[in-house]
Amino acid sequence: MTYLLRKPDSSEKLKILGEGAQFDVCGFPSIFTRKKKKFERFKFIYPAVGQKGSCVRLFKVLQSNACEGNCFYCANRKDRDFPRVNFSPHELARLFIQYYEKKLVDGLFLSSAICGSTNQSEEKMLQTVQLLRYKYGYRGYIHYKILPGTAESLVEAAAKLVDTLYKPGSTR
Repeated sequence: MTYLLRKPDSSEKLKILGEGAQFDVCGFPSIFTRKKKKFERFKFIYPAVGQKGSCVRLFKVLQSNACEGNCFYCANRKDRDFPRVNFSPHELARLFIQYYEKKLVDGLFLSSAICGSTNQSEEKMLQTVQLLRYKYGYRGYIHYKILPGTAESLVEAAAKLVDTLYKPGSTR
């Protein structure tokens, strides 16, 4: 494992966790290769198809890339050698709102590696969404990944706050 000599700031974390989120595939990313060029400066801004075929800029990021699992197919598996970082719910919510207020993004795509336990990781993601909805009054689009093995109560809580829930292995 790679160790950081100093604590990264929010922009360094965003670079790491935004690039890590590109491997968190949902849908058919190959259809966006043509449009992706205008977002290359920000690896964490993901162009998705919105209503009526419009392009929606999603702030696509991981809450954490420090995973407990060692799934061979996963870019965040624990035996890979790269910097491990986490966003606190407050830090990530504040960072997203800054990009949203500057009109650089239209919505959020939130996922995470499993850090601690599945439910602990899911709770941090849920806290981020709660901060966005209740503290910052954000009413825009949120795409939210359910981690494998998440308690049903957390899934139900997330379903009340987000626009799209994605559970790996489900058809939608």
